[in-house]
Amino acid sequence: MRRQKISLHVFTAADELKFRFWCRRMTRDKAWARFITCAIVLSTLLMVCSDLFEEHQILPLEVVLLLVYIADIAIKVLAYGWRSAEKGDTLAFFSTYWNLIDFYVVGGSVLYLLVYAIDPREDANKAVKGVFKVVRGMRPLRLLSRIKSSRMLINTLFASM
Repeated sequence: MRRQKISLHVFTAADELKFRFWCRRMTRDKAWARFITCAIVLSTLLMVCSDLFEEHQILPLEVVLLLVYIADIAIKVLAYGWRSAEKGDTLAFFSTYWNLIDFYVVGGSVLYLLVYAIDPREDANKAVKGVFKVVRGMRPLRLLSRIKSSRMLINTLFASM
């Protein structure tokens, strides 16, 4: 009796290509961009109003927003890859500083939630939580990266230094 080979690949090459094209289409979709922008604005408002609520009250919404950000980054990475083998390729995820900022802000938010999940008491790990709150405070930068005129202004400022 002959044994069948079991493939660990979920997608065929054609399916993978279709999925990559779908991801590329999503990165260019205006509705998706508006959705992400609304999520960033809501997140920023939550951060500004965080003194009005207990942390455990807004945590579920924070987790949902973080999952949206993770999905946004995952779609970009699946569409264009982490980095490009070709020098000068501007489509790869880590080829732009704005994507790096997005990655660090989302990564810092994930780490903050992990620290909070380990010990949710307000006085526990204050220094560690403080560092991650500063990173979370950079979320409005994600909004600036979505607005073309502000992106050009900040790029010009960085280039002049």
